[in-house]
Amino acid sequence: MSASGSVSPCSCSFVQAVRYADLTEKWTDNDTQSWCSCVAASSIMGVCMSRNVVDVRNSASGRPVVPYPGTQAVENGINGIAIGSGTNGNSVGENAPPAFIHGITKRESDMNILLPTDVQVYDSDESRFERERVMLVLCPNANPSKPAKLMLFDVNYQSKNYCQIISTLTLPTTDDEIMYAGWMRSASKFDDINVLHRTQLIVPCFDSSRIYIINVENQSTMKVNTCFEESQLISHNVQHPYNVCSWPGKHGPTLFSTCGDTSSRAKGDILLIKRDKLSITSRAEKNSNVYAVFGGFLALQPRHKIMITASLGDPSKLLDAFIDNNFDVKSCIQQHAYGSALNIWETDKIKLKQTIKLEDFGAFGFTCVRFIHNPECNHGFAVSAIGGSIFHIHKNSKTEDYHADKIVQYQSAKVSGWIKEEMPPLPLDIIISMDDRFLFVSCFLHGFVEQLNITDPFRVTTCSRVYLGGAIHRAFGVTLQRYNGINYTPKRFFVRGTEFHGGPARMQLSLDGRRLYVNNSFYTPWDSKLYPILITQGSAIALIHINVKPAGGLKLDENFLIQPGCQEFDDGPYLAREMKFMNGDSTSDHCLEN
Repeated sequence: MSASGSVSPCSCSFVQAVRYADLTEKWTDNDTQSWCSCVAASSIMGVCMSRNVVDVRNSASGRPVVPYPGTQAVENGINGIAIGSGTNGNSVGENAPPAFIHGITKRESDMNILLPTDVQVYDSDESRFERERVMLVLCPNANPSKPAKLMLFDVNYQSKNYCQIISTLTLPTTDDEIMYAGWMRSASKFDDINVLHRTQLIVPCFDSSRIYIINVENQSTMKVNTCFEESQLISHNVQHPYNVCSWPGKHGPTLFSTCGDTSSRAKGDILLIKRDKLSITSRAEKNSNVYAVFGGFLALQPRHKIMITASLGDPSKLLDAFIDNNFDVKSCIQQHAYGSALNIWETDKIKLKQTIKLEDFGAFGFTCVRFIHNPECNHGFAVSAIGGSIFHIHKNSKTEDYHADKIVQYQSAKVSGWIKEEMPPLPLDIIISMDDRFLFVSCFLHGFVEQLNITDPFRVTTCSRVYLGGAIHRAFGVTLQRYNGINYTPKRFFVRGTEFHGGPARMQLSLDGRRLYVNNSFYTPWDSKLYPILITQGSAIALIHINVKPAGGLKLDENFLIQPGCQEFDDGPYLAREMKFMNGDSTSDHCLEN
C-alpha cells in the first residue's frame, strides 16, 4: 500500500454490484466509513464490491481512486505470487503510461456496468443448479496416427457405475489433435442452463483443420452429423481452428477462432457456422482483411457485444521455442513464436476493434481468457502460460478502450535435471465460478491448482492451493534448487492407489461451484516432451472439492479417479482434454440476462 493510501475494511459478505455514480463527491477527507456503509447511504446499485475493498485515495483530492495503468504490483509473499493492484498493458498506438495516474476513480474503469434494478445475489449452493450426472470428455489418442474418441462418463455419485464409461464415439479420421469443444447452443439466461437441451457438440481439430459436429442426443449412440474438411477452411484462408463459442438463443451463429493461414503461419481470425444451413461463413468482406497477428482462445460477452481472442502463437513453433535454452522475451519476439496481445472484437460486424499489447510485461502464449458470468459486467481475466501471469481485463468508460492489468505473477523455479535450468509454472487454464467470486488456475509444470478470490477484480487474493502432480520430483531426476515462494512443498498425490502423473492442465467446474474436475493433458507435443509417461500410460481426471465460504479452500478427493487412457481399448492409451457436463457447466454458456 502506498503512503498516500489508506485501508477501509468492508463488512460486505457477498458479491454485489453498487453504482458508483456521484459516490466520490459524497466522500470527504474526514470520512471513516467503509465502502459498504458509503454504498448503503447512497442506496444505489452498480459497481462490483468485495469483502475486502481497499480504499486508495488521491492525496490531493481525498477521493477514492483505484490502482490504474502503471501501478506497481504489491508483493504479498504468498506462495511466490506477486498479487497487486495491477500493471497495465497499452492499446495499439498508445504511449507507455506514467508511473501512477492520480484522480482516476472506479467509475472511469466501468466496474461491472450499471444495473437498473436490485441485483439478485447468487450463493454457491445446490438449490439453484442441478448436480452434474454425465461428463463428456474429448480424448485424443496418445498416438496421433490413431483416431480420437469422445467418451461419456457417469459422474453421478449415487450411481453404481460412478466413474465408469457410459458410451464412446471413435472419430473416423486421424492426426486431428482435438483440444476444445463447444455446444451448438448456449443458454440465454441463468435459469435455462440446467434445462437447455444440448444435442450437438462442435469439435475443432487443431492439426487437421477439420471441424466435427457430433450428435449426442442419444447418449448411448453418439454419432457424427457433419464434418467440415480442411479444404473448406482453406477456402476462407484459415487453418488450425482452436475453440468455439455460440451466441445465446435459438438462432444465433456459432463462432470459432483460428490460429493459422493456409501456409500454417500465424493468423488470428474468427469465422461463423450458420446453424440453419450448417455452413462456414467468413466475416463481412470489408472487415475480412483486418485480423489479429496471432489467434487462440475465444471468449464471448454477448450483452456488451464484444469478443476477446487470446494470442497463443505460431502453430508451427508452439513447442520448439519453449524448450529452447536460449528462449527469452527478445528471442520470442524475434522468432515470432508466441503472441503477447489480447484482441478485442465487435460482435455486430465481427470486426477487430482494439489490440492490447503486453510484451513489455513478459506476457507470451496466452492460453485462456474468460469473462465473468454476470451479463451486465464486462470484466474478464486472461492467463499467459509462457509469462506465468494472470491479467484482469476491464473497460474505461470514458475512452471506451479496454485495459489489461497484471494481477498475479507466478515465479519460476531453479531446478537441475530438467530440460532447462529454470522451470516456469506454465499456468494453462482458468475458470470462474458462476457467482463470480472465485477464479481457479492450473499450473501444469509446478503441479498445483490455486483458488483466487476475485470479488474485487482489481485486488485479487489467494484463498487456497492444492498440489497435484508436477514436474519437480526426484522420480523424474528433477531436483528443486531454489524457489522464491514461501512454503513451496510439491507433493506426489495418489488417487485410488494410482499416482497422478503429469500436472493440472484442463479444468471444469460444477455449476454450484463445489467440485472442480482436473485432467493432466493439454497439447500432445507438450505432453510428450514435458511428461512422456502420459504417452505410454495415458491421462487421468481427478476431483477437487471446494469450500465456497469467503475464505475458500481446496481438498483432493482421493476416492475419485477417471482414467480414459487406462480403459480396455486395444488402440489406446488416450489423453483427456476438454470436459463438458451434459446438463451445464461453468464454461459453456454466455448468457444475455440473469
